Amino acid sequence: GDVSVTQSLTQLYAIPFGDKAIAATADLNRDADKRCARLGYPAADGYFNSGVLVFNLKIWREEHLVQRCVEHFRAHHHHMVYDDQDLLNAVLHGRVHWLPIVWNAQDLFYRTKCNKVCRPLTEDEIRQLKNPVIVHFCGPLKPWHWRCMHPFRREFFKALAKTPWGNRPLRRKVSYGSKHYVKLALTYIRLTKKRYQNWNTK
Repeated sequence: GDVSVTQSLTQLYAIPFGDKAIAATADLNRDADKRCARLGYPAADGYFNSGVLVFNLKIWREEHLVQRCVEHFRAHHHHMVYDDQDLLNAVLHGRVHWLPIVWNAQDLFYRTKCNKVCRPLTEDEIRQLKNPVIVHFCGPLKPWHWRCMHPFRREFFKALAKTPWGNRPLRRKVSYGSKHYVKLALTYIRLTKKRYQNWNTK
């Protein structure tokens, strides 16, 4: 997968769902309002990222939400661009328990172009991103790609090393180390553009 858990998830098990069907973190893209309009619901209901979700299973069973998702997709598949993410937003809008971004620290939030693509981050959100609980490597470059310069890429490999797959080679596009450090050096001397914020994480 493309997520790395850095701290305990205990708090997620104590979410006060009420009548909410799902818990999720907002997708902060500036075009979120347009996505809501395309899916046919008010922008005020918000649009979430589906990379990290907590389901209220009681509500899902009682209201047969899986079947509702299937039926909605059959009727409105031509409106779907972001697959499951669009579908879940279309069916569950207005019934979301919103989680702070510390629970789904998405790749774009760390990028230098973030404020051009997303709404400006608050000081509290920046603080959360420095010490996230779940890092979501949802960009095109994953930690095992040599060009990945995500500030938490090392955390991914630390977590991987603790799993049964820790000794299995990943597709890291040959000679990861040398290429990565050449890229890093070029960035520091400004021959290539810096892609990530210069925050001190942890």
